[in-house]
Amino acid sequence: MAEEWAGWFADELSEPVFHRQMVFTIPKILRPYFLYDRKLLTELSRAAHRVVSRFMEMAVGAGVRPAMAIVKHTFGEGVRFHPHLHALVTSGGWDRSRVWHPVSTWDQGVLRELFEIEVFRFLRKRDLLSRERMELILSWPHSGFNVHIGEAVAPDDKISLTRVARYMLRASVVMSRISYDRDHATVRIDPHGPHSEGPIELDVLDFIARLSVHIPEAHERLVLYYGLCSNASRQRRVSGSRHVYRGFWAENGH
Repeated sequence: MAEEWAGWFADELSEPVFHRQMVFTIPKILRPYFLYDRKLLTELSRAAHRVVSRFMEMAVGAGVRPAMAIVKHTFGEGVRFHPHLHALVTSGGWDRSRVWHPVSTWDQGVLRELFEIEVFRFLRKRDLLSRERMELILSWPHSGFNVHIGEAVAPDDKISLTRVARYMLRASVVMSRISYDRDHATVRIDPHGPHSEGPIELDVLDFIARLSVHIPEAHERLVLYYGLCSNASRQRRVSGSRHVYRGFWAENGH
């Protein structure tokens, strides 16, 4: 599935412009909200889209919107619950006249602050986050919010774009890194990455319980599309309408 989607994105969906991978993460203290209500992951994706759109307006002008494909992730090291987003974002956006405006400089600090504001806003709107807890998070030297900005992928570099897209849609666990001890009924998860904590051993039932929280709900979309990647924009392009790009700036990913 990941291989097919990545190839489709690189060959069929992506625009011939520079792209960047972005990773949006939230503080640990906020993760339980998303564990018990997976719909919040869609709200988180919308927040990420608003953040990038707002940043582009600040950088190159009002009305400019990016094309984005966002993959919702719930897993981290050792299959722990770790809700975050991986996004492929155009390094610039289009205005309502379909004029391209490149963004040459990305400010991670500004993006992080905008993301923090947007997440607080929708959690407060849903009465999930008290002002006291919000102020507590803001008082920390490192709030736990982060927006990682990857290297630019050139328009003609389909191989790199496919590799990034495939990585974004990877499974929560890699079978080659799992081993089962039948005698002790334990599962060992081998480390992955330079900052890994090392091997993790779990009772088999604990492993199943940890893995089960990553199962999406029925009809839940794991990939959301915005801007020129959205369903509405793709349908207009296929239809050949002379109004093909009208409304491309609107979200259509939920």
